[in-house]
Amino acid sequence: MRLLLAALLLAAPPERLQVEARHGKSFRGTLDGLKVVVLRGTQAERGEAQGALGGREIVQILDQALIPALQARKPGAWDADFVPTARKFAWPPRFQAELEAMLAGLRKALPDPKDRTIRALGREIGLDDLKALNALSDIIGTGCSSFSAWGSGTPDGETITARNADYAAFPIAGQTFLLAVDPAEKDLKPTLDVGLFGSVGAGTAMNAEGAFLALHDEGGLPGRKPSGWIPRTLALREAIEKARGATAVEDVAAVLRKSPTKVGNNVHVSGPRPLAPAVLEWDGNPEGSGVTLRKAEGEFLACANHYVARAKRGKGESSGRAEALARGAEGKRIDFEAAKAMLDSVAKNGGSVTHLSVVVWPSARRMAVAISPQNGVSATRGRWRTVEWAEIFEFRPE
Repeated sequence: MRLLLAALLLAAPPERLQVEARHGKSFRGTLDGLKVVVLRGTQAERGEAQGALGGREIVQILDQALIPALQARKPGAWDADFVPTARKFAWPPRFQAELEAMLAGLRKALPDPKDRTIRALGREIGLDDLKALNALSDIIGTGCSSFSAWGSGTPDGETITARNADYAAFPIAGQTFLLAVDPAEKDLKPTLDVGLFGSVGAGTAMNAEGAFLALHDEGGLPGRKPSGWIPRTLALREAIEKARGATAVEDVAAVLRKSPTKVGNNVHVSGPRPLAPAVLEWDGNPEGSGVTLRKAEGEFLACANHYVARAKRGKGESSGRAEALARGAEGKRIDFEAAKAMLDSVAKNGGSVTHLSVVVWPSARRMAVAISPQNGVSATRGRWRTVEWAEIFEFRPE
């Protein structure tokens, strides 16, 4: 019997999630080659853990990728433009505390000031830099395309949602990771999303009840506030932490209505059936308390970078991508292979690139992720990895 048990243990497949470093209740590692960070505990504990576990990567993102690329366009832009703009945002106390703790964790992990120095600026990284990083998408914007199908549009009738995240071709693919947040706060749901080290917001995220959201840029209706906006990914982090699977669209909308935003957005929201996916068109204009709901026509919904319900936008490259997705869905029951092909058909390569592609099955709480394999090459041409919710959240390292 002992020999049989030993043989079975030896034959068992190894855990795909491999731990590389720990900090308190949190850890980082890899899952099938994909970087993973699991943050557990309070807001401050999670912030310190991310700084401790990813401090070197946070400095590298700024020093070797973002700041040199931005300052190649305009010398001195980071300290002259980006940091001052980030100071105009309102930073909710919970996120202020998380970023302060992140900086403290980074300093503990990198005790030598040289390792904390952003050479492009000639100074150490500070709280203002972390804030500018988290407000960057509000300042320079992103692209993106997505779709949902359900009912007769999928093999089993369950919802499938897929998205491309497009933005300037910064060399950041190596710093993209799968982030699992398991909060100690009882009123916050665990979440799984994909982001960059140093980020505390969410732009492509699913929660424990299968609610999912994906952020897209839009020009937006004219806003009224000259400052005091909430960084949009922080508002979306709060929204996905609160959303219930059965009422995700309205739950996310409720958070957005009380979150003043600097820019226009399309937020694609889906969840387990019978929830019907929808797009929340959101900006800083007071019309509709800043949010207009766009429902699907039938059992397919496409989203890109133009309003449909809040304003009628003319024909353009964005509407062309949405129309291409709709054509790709015609007469099909969309499975994983079809979803990947549809994403590839509207992906971007070159100076503006699809950095991230994701396919989600909300009812199963399953997510497939692909990251740009090299600078300027679409994520849809990279390697896909499928992740099960339990594989992350039920994992407890010894």
